[in-house]
Amino acid sequence: MLHSAEGYAKSKYTYPVVILPGVNHASFLSGVAPIKVQQTDLRATVSIETAIQSNAEIVSAFFEITINGISNSRSATKVVDHYIDNLTWPRMGPILKMFALEGNSDYFGWEKTNPIVNSAYELVTSTINK
Repeated sequence: MLHSAEGYAKSKYTYPVVILPGVNHASFLSGVAPIKVQQTDLRATVSIETAIQSNAEIVSAFFEITINGISNSRSATKVVDHYIDNLTWPRMGPILKMFALEGNSDYFGWEKTNPIVNSAYELVTSTINK
């Protein structure tokens, strides 16, 4: 969303990426999770009913915006704003900032520079050149 060609303001509603707090990917399995999943995954901290409700809320908002447009979907945009601004960004923002610092091109545009290496270089050379 942050680096979408159509810009963040629009992609926030047309390509929302959200975290459903307390839900893990096995929350939506039909049946018993595989043994490896049971052994290694983080545990869901909300009930399946809450997981389904959260998922339905954000998916419904996305559909409403897709069908009616952003300007005709005030309640749906508030739902997306809540999921992104209050639930997702506080968790993902710091992680994405670290990816940017390490020059991870999967998550941020990368101009063949690494800010951490550049900062270290500047620090070292500034003390040598003094």
